[in-house]
Formats: sequence, structure tokens, C-alpha cells
Amino acid sequence: MKRLITLAIAAALAGPTAARIQEVSAPPPGMETYYLGLLNRGPAWTPEETPETRRIQEGHMANINRMADLGALVAAGPIEGDHDLRGIFIFRVKTAGEARVLAGADPAIKAGRLTLELHPWWGPAGIGARFAAEKKANPGVKVTMLTYQLGLLRAAPGALPSSPYAERAHLQYIAEMQAAGKLAAVGPMPDDGALQGIFVFKTDAAEAKRLASEDPHVQDGRLVVDLYPWWCADHVMPDVLPPVPVPK
Repeated sequence: MKRLITLAIAAALAGPTAARIQEVSAPPPGMETYYLGLLNRGPAWTPEETPETRRIQEGHMANINRMADLGALVAAGPIEGDHDLRGIFIFRVKTAGEARVLAGADPAIKAGRLTLELHPWWGPAGIGARFAAEKKANPGVKVTMLTYQLGLLRAAPGALPSSPYAERAHLQYIAEMQAAGKLAAVGPMPDDGALQGIFVFKTDAAEAKRLASEDPHVQDGRLVVDLYPWWCADHVMPDVLPPVPVPK
């Protein structure tokens, strides 16, 4: 996914390289650069609830609210179930360093109950804007949480290089899912790492699994998708997503 978006912007048909990705300083139209924080179980993680873990959790939530009030954290929420991945942060800040400083004040990270894995992400513009505006207008408004299915797209080990035809099929499928209202957000990681991009499905787990399995890049063995139930506040995800740039 990120390969073809990078290529479309650069108007080239060669595979991406680190140098080429550095040339692309801005995301495609209708998208913004965010920093995706994956909160994983840390070395001090325990499932037991104690007065100390409750204190840490209260501080964790207080730091989330502080970052949101600063306008730096535009989305956050826990992962449901017994997974090493425990939650998600989406930062709208200028640098990864700024995101790390903000998250570094989190008591759960300080205590080693959680660790932070941070990635640049090109996502749809406006994440969190409506939610922040409604909260500002009515600070006491009750927050409704929705369950999305978060798909982390990773490069399959030993996968063959992609081709223009395969990339087009992949992006065409994303466009079709988006047109059918199945996606709340989608976008690539522009740093050319193992984590290629994310899907945020507006479906139940079974349908998300089916949709992910039908992606041409999953079927041809180039990508694998790890799916997690993710809780996120209503009105955080944008109402309208930018068009997917499918080449002719």
C-alpha cells in the first residue's frame, strides 16, 4: 500500500527506496502525517489488579486526557482481549520525538507495564477533530466507545517484490472496501519498515478477517494482517475519507 502511494506521488513505477521515501515530505491530498503508537505489554506487566496497578492506570488515563487537551493526541483506546498489544495512541505532532516525550510521561510506560512502539503514519485528515470540538463545546458530554477492528499490515517474510499490476489490484480493493463503507481509516507507513500500514474496519471481527484475507496483497503472500478489536470514542474517526489513488 505505501509503495504505490509513494510511487503515485513521485510519478514513478520503480519500487521504493529509503532515498525516494525521504524525497516525499508530504502525504497525499486529504491525508495527514500522524504518529501511531502501539502500546505493548512491558516487562513489568501483570494481569492482577492491585492498589498500585489502579494508581498507575489512573495516571495513565490522566496523561491521555492531558495529551488530548494539548491537541497532540487525537485518538486513543484499548485493545480488547488477551493480546500483547494493549492499546493505541494516534498523535498529531510535528516529530516522533515530541510524541515520545508526551508518551514518556505516562505512568504505565514509566513503570514498565507498557512499552511504546512508534511509527509515522499517513492517515485521513481530521482524525479527532469532531470529537475535540464537541468536547470543547460540552466538556461534560458522555463519551460513547465504539469497537473497530484494527488491522496491522506487515510485510510477509521473504515476500517477492511487488509489481505495478499487483499494487493496482491492492489499491483497487482498498477503494472498493472504502466505497462500501467498511473502513473508518486506512493509510500507509512512509518509513519503509516491516509495518506497512493499517486498516480500521467498521465491521465485526469475522467480516474484518474475511475482508483482510481477500486483499490481493494478502492472497499473493506479500502482506500479512494482524487483527485486533480496538475501542475508540465515537466521532473520532473522520466522516469522509480521501479517495484512494488507484492508477489507470
